[in-house]
Amino acid sequence: MAAYPSDDDLHKLAKRRVEFRQHLATYVIINLMMVAIWFFSGAGYYWPIWVHLGWGVGLAFSAYHAFGDGSKDAVAREEEKLRRKYGRA
Repeated sequence: MAAYPSDDDLHKLAKRRVEFRQHLATYVIINLMMVAIWFFSGAGYYWPIWVHLGWGVGLAFSAYHAFGDGSKDAVAREEEKLRRKYGRA
């Protein structure tokens, strides 16, 4: 049976989620500024795409770390499956 997360684990998870939301807000604001600079400077080659893509990869990893399948939970679930399979539940 999977154990419930401790108060310390819940605090760390909450902190990661708040940090992700701050990261997302910064990403949106800065990228909107980049698009505005591109637009008002003649709207030629769309160079902000490189900022969107590069920073977006980091943002995706941040999102996975904050909301994705945590490795501790995955290990606990896999261990539980194996215990049931081999009759050691």
